[in-house]
This record gives sequence, C-alpha cells and structure tokens, in this order.
Amino acid sequence: MSVPRPIAVQTIAGLRDNQHNYESHKRTISAVNDIIQHLGPGDAIKPQNFSVGSGFGTGASISALSGTFKRGSFVVSVGTGAFVANPSVTLNFPSGIFATPFAIVVRNGGNGALGFSYTQTGQALIITLIGTVTGGTKYGFQFDVRD
Repeated sequence: MSVPRPIAVQTIAGLRDNQHNYESHKRTISAVNDIIQHLGPGDAIKPQNFSVGSGFGTGASISALSGTFKRGSFVVSVGTGAFVANPSVTLNFPSGIFATPFAIVVRNGGNGALGFSYTQTGQALIITLIGTVTGGTKYGFQFDVRD
C-alpha cells in the first residue's frame, strides 16, 4: 500500500475570492496532510539512535536493525564484565516526531531469559530488562510506536 501524496495549498488558490471557503479548505488540506504524514513509514533507525545502559556490560551492542522509529526491530547483545540489575536500552526519537506516543513492544528472538518492561515519552522508548543479564546473551525486540 502506498501513501497518497500531500495536497498542495496552491490547489485551492481559486477559492481566494471567497475567504470563508478558502480558510475551510485550507484547514481540511492541512488535516489530510497530517494524516498522510502519520501513515508514512518514517525515518530509518540507526545504531546512533540507541543508548545502551552500562548494566549490559562492556562491549554491549545493538544489531539486526530493521524498520523506522514508528515500527521496527533490533537485538541487544550483552557484553562482558560487571552487570547491573535492570539494565535499560533507549531508542531516542528525533525531535518533534511524537507528541504523546503509544508504544507496543514484544520480544522477538534472542537467547536471554529475562522479562522486560517499557515506557515511552515524546523523546524516547525505554526498554528495561527485569533482573541481571548474563554475558553473551541476546535480547531481540520488535516495536510499534504511534501518536
């Protein structure tokens, strides 16, 4: 399914003779364009969009990135060394992409056994593992975030 192209305000230029019609159509076009933008796939996620907490150990990393800020998946690989209970990984959103996001996160692969919880803000999606990780394990996640 492809998303329709936004409507240009210039398409209603002929309505300028009647200011009430012009303003009404301008608001309608703006609303339609907002919907089109929200339905679009969004920008691709990159490793630099993630912050991996120190609780995952030295050398922890993000891999198997797929998707966008609106819907995607990734894998957290636990490093080595000292681990801290309840480590978090954060997906930082670009400024202004979400006002009040609603997220759904599920486990999608990996060999780690810990459960998780998550929260979302206008700036980030934060996933916290419940317990202490083990070196060399992996945790795969799949997410969907909408306004």
